[in-house]
Order: sequence, then C-alpha cells, then structure tokens
Amino acid sequence: MIKINSLEYKYQDGTVALKDINLDLEKGNIIGIIGANGSGKSTLFLNIMGILKPLKGNIEFQGKKLKYDKKSLRQYRKEVGMVFQDPEKQIFYSRVEDDVAFSLRNLNYKEDEIKKRVKRSLDKVGAIKLRDKATHFLSYGEKKRVAIAGNLVMENKVLLLDEPTSGLDPKMTREMKNIIKDLGKDKKLIISSHDMDFIYEICDYIYVLKEGEIVGYGPTVEIFKRKELLEKSLLDRPWLVKVHEILEIPLYRNEEEFIKGIRKDLNR
Repeated sequence: MIKINSLEYKYQDGTVALKDINLDLEKGNIIGIIGANGSGKSTLFLNIMGILKPLKGNIEFQGKKLKYDKKSLRQYRKEVGMVFQDPEKQIFYSRVEDDVAFSLRNLNYKEDEIKKRVKRSLDKVGAIKLRDKATHFLSYGEKKRVAIAGNLVMENKVLLLDEPTSGLDPKMTREMKNIIKDLGKDKKLIISSHDMDFIYEICDYIYVLKEGEIVGYGPTVEIFKRKELLEKSLLDRPWLVKVHEILEIPLYRNEEEFIKGIRKDLNR
C-alpha cells in the first residue's frame, strides 16, 4: 500500500536526517519503526504524511507517487492518518464530540453521517462515555484516545502512531495495546515507540533506524533475536527475549503466553 523508494531528507542546516530509506509497508499489518532518539523516526513519519518533502526519492501510495499539491495531499490524508505523540497537538475543540467531528465537518459531510462515524470511532477506542466531556478535563490517556478517534472518523486505510503508549500508566498502556490490536484487524498500522516490550508484542514486522538509515528489518522475532544489531542501535531487548535466552525456555510473545507456559511446565 505504501512504498518508500531511496528517500533522502535534509534539514535546513544541511544535516542529513534520512538517507536512502527503502521501506515496503506491505511486509506486515502492524509495522514497528524503532530507533534511539535522533535516529529519524519522527522525520520519517512526517515524510510519509507529506508534511515534509524529501530531497530525493519518493513515496508511493497504492502504486502512485505522492504529489505535494494541496488537492493531492488532501485526498491522500483521507486514506493515511497520523496520531502524534502529544495529543494536545491534535485537539482543537472544547468538547470531545465536536473535536472528533472536526475533519468531517471541514469536508462538509452530512450531520447524520458525522454522528454515526463519531460514535463508531469513539466506541473503537473505548471513549464513548467521553462524548460530551470538555476536552480540557480529559486525562492524558483520554486525550490519546480522542486523538485516535479523530483519525478513525476518516475511515483511513493506514494509521501512523507516534509513541502511542508514551506517558501512560500501566493500566492505560494495557488498554491502548488492546485498542491497537483491534484496529490492526482491518487497518494498516505503523508504530514508532521506545517501548520494546510493547513493539515486540504488538508488531509483526520491524524496521530499525540508526542515524537516519535503515540498519535492519524483518519479522519481529527475528529482529529481536539480533542482540548485536539492537545494541549497536542503542536499543534494549524485550524482557521475554532475555528470559528465553537466559533460562533456555520457549520464546513467548506476551506475558499471558509466558504465564500459561510456565504453569504448564510446573504441573508436569
């Protein structure tokens, strides 16, 4: 659906932020983009969204090169959305329902259709009870849900999530994980995160960025088994991968599988 071909991006001071980036986002349904601070993850996301324009290379969506005129970008962003790390950047209205409806009203959708989509989107993120609440009274986690719902109303095919669990407590992190798993059933998700345990459990394919270059890519389990690659990229490994190696037990993908497996072994 989205392919990135030999993309290069430079900052205004001449610093190369992204170099020869090639990604095929058909490799998985929930794709992780991982890298240390300054590796280029956010810059890559902004290029994918067409907010930044590459110096070289191109981005393809459904086989066609991305164009940067207003009409083309407007149409593109109906299909490809992004949820920023800080939800404050995407919340503009004082009432939740009005904020989620903003993009549809801006595109002159009929109110009946808007109400249906807003309800459906808030349901998907478990936030229907927030419908009439003032946005400035929302918790940080609730604001993240509303920001996601504000994208879902467009019924886009691709959703980029920048650090979706950043700043969330353990309970809200678990809930966000379940929301993302559910969204991934019928939507392409591209996720950037520093939480390797989260990425390991949620993603099925990984790209590793280091200093603006792709230094590794592959199915999630294969990437997280590459200890040297992750160390050189200044990334930690998920605790389940460490336990697997230290205790020489099967490699589990989440805590629930791990607990069931251990209990089964203890009862033998």
